[in-house]
Amino acid sequence: MTPDIRKLLTFLLSVGIGFLVLDFVGTKALDKLADSLKFGREYNTRLAIKEVVPDLLFIGASQCQGNYNSSIFEDSLGLKTFNAGMGAQHIDYQVVITNEIISRKTPQVIVWDFDPKLFADDTGVWLKLGLNPYYGQSDAIDSLLEATDAQLPLKHFVSSYRYNSLPMELLYYNRGKQDNQKGHSPFPCRKMKEMVVVDEYSYKLPGADLERKKTLMTTALKEWTRQGIEVLVIVSPLHKRIEHPIWGIGMAREICAEAQVPFYDFTNLEGIYDNGAYFRDHIHLCRKGAKLYSSHVAQLISSMLKADSDS
Repeated sequence: MTPDIRKLLTFLLSVGIGFLVLDFVGTKALDKLADSLKFGREYNTRLAIKEVVPDLLFIGASQCQGNYNSSIFEDSLGLKTFNAGMGAQHIDYQVVITNEIISRKTPQVIVWDFDPKLFADDTGVWLKLGLNPYYGQSDAIDSLLEATDAQLPLKHFVSSYRYNSLPMELLYYNRGKQDNQKGHSPFPCRKMKEMVVVDEYSYKLPGADLERKKTLMTTALKEWTRQGIEVLVIVSPLHKRIEHPIWGIGMAREICAEAQVPFYDFTNLEGIYDNGAYFRDHIHLCRKGAKLYSSHVAQLISSMLKADSDS
């Protein structure tokens, strides 16, 4: 071996060792930083995967996260409540998160807030950002992530890779105060901006894997009810500027009928859908609207539980 080759190999070995040390130290620092977060997407996902054992569980996307005030349900129903809604995450995330929670404790009630775009959106990127920190901790999560990125096992040889979404979490998703330990993150109330009315839902075409998503939803609903869980599927109020009908809602209604699960379409809920003061934008309720809507849904759940106890 010539001196030049030996020198090159020594250099490469030093670089490799230095990288491993930096990766190890950096990951430990990021572990502490992530564990210190008490807000936002990473925090809520960590609670769902590792900690919460609710009696009443809400699942869905951003509408779910902002529209259902956990404290109102706890106070009115006496059920420990967690809102596992997560913005930009759709059916794959919602099902796997719910099953992770069920693996610790079976909730008494699950409310699935159905986003009418559920069968249209491509959620691969957001799925990885949300669940990437938990790769290697659950077979279901690993399978789901690897289906979106076949190279993921190799990427995770760099231990700090699982925190690739943390900068976005810190810089973009800190919406301030939330209902800590209960998942609910209310949207602020503000005057709705005047804008051109766009039918945000109807123009979105079904995704390429529509049948897979429909089957996944049907299977999940049947499995959860088989375990004795009371399951409701609800569509949250939309502002009156959103045009109807919406094709995804009809599909969800058919799936619920097949699974024998109650379905409630509150898109045009009187007293809310036509009042802009209750909305953050056309598809999300603000804090004030969420309180009123949560009280309405709490009454619905209370009536359902009473009917079950009387039967």
